[in-house]
Amino acid sequence: MKPEEFEECKRISLYEEFMQTGLKYNNLMMKDYEEFMPILFEIVPKREEKDPIPMYEGIIEELRKRWAASEQLPFHGPWHHGLVGGILIASLKNNGYDFSESDIKEALKRGLMIPAGGCGFLGICGAGTGAGIV
Repeated sequence: MKPEEFEECKRISLYEEFMQTGLKYNNLMMKDYEEFMPILFEIVPKREEKDPIPMYEGIIEELRKRWAASEQLPFHGPWHHGLVGGILIASLKNNGYDFSESDIKEALKRGLMIPAGGCGFLGICGAGTGAGIV
């Protein structure tokens, strides 16, 4: 998204218009994200890192390889809303805490309930809610 397109999005006060405009500028549709996000439920529970930072970086690299809707994996995307909680629970599990694969998937599921555009439109960081989910 170009800076002037970003500025235009910031002036939009209606959610549907905000989302449609932002997606259009990125040559994407919400369907692209909806079809992509279930991959998180495959990837995150299989990670073995104990530190959540390298786990996040590894997951993003894996997601980049599997993203097919545009040339690059967009920096912004609703997958971050679920990813933070899922990663934190997975890293705790990998450090010996009593969490299961079901707990990881539940954290992902709850985080993905935060609507797309939550950060830019609602003023809440969808990824930040992952810490609260944990």
